Amino acid sequence: ALAEVGECARTLAAAGPDARPAAWGAWTAALGRAFAAADASWEASVPALADPRGGMGRLWRSLLRERGGASP
Repeated sequence: ALAEVGECARTLAAAGPDARPAAWGAWTAALGRAFAAADASWEASVPALADPRGGMGRLWRSLLRERGGASP
């Protein structure tokens, strides 16, 4: 996803005035997909970080609860 953001940024930088709105739209869409992928990655890691079998699991559950994040 980050490679696509970079590619779209290069296209946007090289775009002329007529192509700039479409290039801007493509860049913002790519950025949205990159953020969605980052969110999905974080959400997928929560179960491992909050594993109740270890002390670090309690730490992560506490931090997630304090920040209003997901908690298993």
